[in-house]
Amino acid sequence: PDQQERAIQIIETVREQLAEGLDEVRETVSMLRTPAGTGISLSAALTQLAADFEQATHLPIAVSVPDDLPLLPEAARLALFRATQEAHTNVQRHAEATAASVHLTLSPGLASVNVRVKDNGRGMAEDAINNGFGLRGMQERIAQLGGTVDIESTPITGTSVSVTLPIGDSRDPA
Repeated sequence: PDQQERAIQIIETVREQLAEGLDEVRETVSMLRTPAGTGISLSAALTQLAADFEQATHLPIAVSVPDDLPLLPEAARLALFRATQEAHTNVQRHAEATAASVHLTLSPGLASVNVRVKDNGRGMAEDAINNGFGLRGMQERIAQLGGTVDIESTPITGTSVSVTLPIGDSRDPA
């Protein structure tokens, strides 16, 4: 009887873990449905992403986006949206943060656009910065568009992921 009860407990624990895993997969798939592809501005897409993330995780995210952001090429909008989404996912999974922020800025002369996601969490080890699949994928996607990803992380100040893409004259007319 003791082994049977133990087996039942183990099966119940596995069921709970599977249900939690399935919930996480569903949430991830839901977040992959991007408003960036629906014709809304990057500013609106990032604001909505932060609101959805905050609602799902209860982690406050301050958002700062310019009112006069020009319409960017679809590839740039999607890459910046996905990079922000990946940074949010890392905050949720690894940072143990109590707050985060998203800042979208344009360079003088509109040569480039930058999105910076910062958290006040525990920081990342150097090998995590260089070996994480999500971060590596982010860096590859941004590099294909001629951009850069800069990651700064310390145990005291948390992590900052800064993504910069050139836009120059290639942006869509507003």
